[in-house]
Amino acid sequence: MSEAYWSGPLDRGSLVASLAGHALVLALILLVFPVLDDPPVLYETVAVEMVALASEPEDVLVVETPDDPPPVEDGAPLPGPEPEPDTAEVEPPAEDPAPADTQESQEVAEPDDGEDMLTQRVEAFRRDYPEYFQNITNWIERCFRWQGSGRLEVAVTFRVLRDGSTVDMEVATPSGSHAFDQEALGAVECAGMRGRLGALPEEYPYSILPVHYTFTPRAGLGSGE
Repeated sequence: MSEAYWSGPLDRGSLVASLAGHALVLALILLVFPVLDDPPVLYETVAVEMVALASEPEDVLVVETPDDPPPVEDGAPLPGPEPEPDTAEVEPPAEDPAPADTQESQEVAEPDDGEDMLTQRVEAFRRDYPEYFQNITNWIERCFRWQGSGRLEVAVTFRVLRDGSTVDMEVATPSGSHAFDQEALGAVECAGMRGRLGALPEEYPYSILPVHYTFTPRAGLGSGE
């Protein structure tokens, strides 16, 4: 039977050798045991580039739904048809006639007479007021200054206002000479200048006197109707 002898503490070299042996044994254990396990699963990574596609606009369908009518309570009477408006015609109130402010408004309104009625009125004026009518003829002959020649004749119509002025001069039947017609119109306008004919007679019931006057080249002599 052998006996162990303790020779004292280990030296430094022995300690290093012991640690190296233990490390080797541990390394072998770690290498052997993993071999006995299942083989590891390998994963392959594939790089994929992600590209975002433009989103297409979606059609939005908007449906408007009418508001729900208010619930009808049980027993509440239903509204009846609206009454029809009264279609009876209502006569407008009669307007009071406006008072006459001036003497002219009290005169007889000018009727829309035909040519025959106007002729009768002028003839009545010539008969009732011969001096005024002759004054019209005299002033027209003074103002007519035609210097040409030829057998010309033009009929002119115009109106004498209450103050004696002449308006609305027009050629009723032209003579064929524009210069002769214009000279006749100028003579009527000249005769109606202020202070020449004078105001219409107060007894004359109308506000205007229509005149139909015919001119001839004989020194402006003519006839009035």
